[in-house]
Amino acid sequence: MFFIDESPLVEKTFFYNPLAEDNLRRNLFNILGIRERVYEGLCKFRSMGLFLTNAIKCRVSRKVVRTIPRAVISNCLKF
Repeated sequence: MFFIDESPLVEKTFFYNPLAEDNLRRNLFNILGIRERVYEGLCKFRSMGLFLTNAIKCRVSRKVVRTIPRAVISNCLKF
């Protein structure tokens, strides 16, 4: 089963980084009933046949602009 997320954040907080706190990971683990600590929970997530990927590989900074610029949409459309 695949879970699809929006483009990755620029910061180092992301789902597969066991050294950083991640709200998506915490909430998804809670929904799936994964109670192990982060690293063990990630191993269990993978062993359950689950995978999380990003919808696109293009990063967009939403700190300045609240919408996705047309140039980003055009560049990432092929993905």
